[in-house]
Amino acid sequence: MEAWQGLIGALTGVIVSWFLTVTTQTVMGRREADSKLNKAAFVCFERLLKIQYANNRSDTAQRDSEIYYLGKDMDAYRDCIAASSKRKRSTHWAIYQRMIPILLEHDMRQLNSLVADLEDFLG
Repeated sequence: MEAWQGLIGALTGVIVSWFLTVTTQTVMGRREADSKLNKAAFVCFERLLKIQYANNRSDTAQRDSEIYYLGKDMDAYRDCIAASSKRKRSTHWAIYQRMIPILLEHDMRQLNSLVADLEDFLG
């Protein structure tokens, strides 16, 4: 009888250990994904600030250069959005979509409101 109790205790320990390991890995993975998502959003925000500054000075060459670099930043942001939780994905995807006209059409109509919204969102 004691052998069975020892076996059951050992199996219980293995199951609890496995569960804690999986839970810890899941939580750490989510935290890492959230951190990468916020970093990518901040990089895009910084790029948009540079575009805004150049646009306010009517420096089209600098503005177009920054828009060119925005494409790479948006690609990284998109990848982080795809890897994020469903709750965060919808908010960030809406922000991402608002950047598309700036990137593809050099349409600056939403630039100021987008920068303001991102600044509020990122804190």
